[in-house]
Amino acid sequence: MTWTPVQDEKMDCFEAILVEHPRKTQLHAALGNLMHETTRASRRHEARVAAVGGRPVKAEELYLLPVIGPSGATKTKSLSTYVDSVLSDPDLDPNEIPVLVVTVRSSVKSTRHLQSAILLAFGDLTAAHEVLNQRDYSEARVNLDLLEKARAKKTRIVVLDECHSMIQNSGPVLLDSLATALKSFVNDGLFSLVLVGTDKVKRLLQFNENHSRQKRTIDFGPASLDDPEDVQYFMQFVGRFEREMLNKKVIDKPLDLIGDVATRAIVFDMARGVVGTVVRILRLALEQSFEENMPLDWSHIAKAFRAWNRGLETPGPDPFASKNASKATQTKLEAIEALTMEAAQ
Repeated sequence: MTWTPVQDEKMDCFEAILVEHPRKTQLHAALGNLMHETTRASRRHEARVAAVGGRPVKAEELYLLPVIGPSGATKTKSLSTYVDSVLSDPDLDPNEIPVLVVTVRSSVKSTRHLQSAILLAFGDLTAAHEVLNQRDYSEARVNLDLLEKARAKKTRIVVLDECHSMIQNSGPVLLDSLATALKSFVNDGLFSLVLVGTDKVKRLLQFNENHSRQKRTIDFGPASLDDPEDVQYFMQFVGRFEREMLNKKVIDKPLDLIGDVATRAIVFDMARGVVGTVVRILRLALEQSFEENMPLDWSHIAKAFRAWNRGLETPGPDPFASKNASKATQTKLEAIEALTMEAAQ
C-alpha cells in the first residue's frame, strides 16, 4: 500500500526521535579519552622521529576499545552522534578525518579484505581494488600504505562497525589471522580501533595478543532484572520515547507503555531488555496501523512483536499470549519497585 501524506509525516517524525541510550555518556567519554590518548601517542612518535633526523623509529602501540551489545541496542546510533560531533567541528581541515567509520560486511573474510574495506572507507577506490587483486600481496606493505593514508588524514581512530559480520562462521585459522591483523594495526601505530558488534566479537578478543592494548568494554547488553539500575534506565528510555511520540504527534493519545507493572513486564519481555528492540517493534507497529488505517494501539504492537519474533534465530515466548505470560518478570519488577520506594523513604 502507499502511505498517505499524513502517514509519511508521522513516520518521518517517528524516525527523527532520538532518545539517548543509558550507555551513551559512558561511550562518548571512552571515545573522547581514546582520541586524546591516541593523539598524544602520535605526537610523541612524531617528536621522536624529528629528534633522530627523520629516521624511522618504532611507533608507539595504540589501543583497542570493544563496544559490545545485541542487534538493536543502538550502539551505532550512540556512536554516530560522537562521530558527527567530531567531524562537524568548524575548525577541522576539510581533508582531515580524525575518526573513520568502516561498516564491515560479511564478505570480509581475510586480512586483505579488511585492509581493502578501510581503504574504501577512506575514499580510495583504486587502492582498495588493487589490494584485493595484487598477485604479490604483502600485508606489511599495505599496512604502510594505510599508515601513510592515516597520517595524511590525521586519522586517530578507526571504527569497525558490525565487525562480528566477518567472523560469524569463521574457523580458528581465520579468527587467528584477523586477530593478528587487528594487533598489527594497533601495535604498529596506524590508529586505535573501536570494535563494534555483538557478543561474537568476543571471539576476536580472546587472543592474548589483543589483551594488553584493550580498553574496558563498553557494554550495550540487555538490561538485567537482577540490576535495579538497569531496569530503571530501560523504563526511563521507554517512557521518554513514548512522550516524544506524543510530542511529535506520531500518536494522538498515550499508549501507557509503562503505565503499570503488568504492562512494564510485557514491554520488558517483548524487548528482552534491549531498548533498541522497543523502537524496532514500535516502528513495525506503526506500519501495521497504517495498513489498517487505524490509530496505533496495543493490538498493533502485539502483531508487530509476533512478526519480529518469528524472524529471530531463536524466537522467545510471547508475552501477549496470556495475562500470565510475563508473571515472573512482573514479580521481579514489583520487588525492584518495593526496594526503590523503601530506599526513597
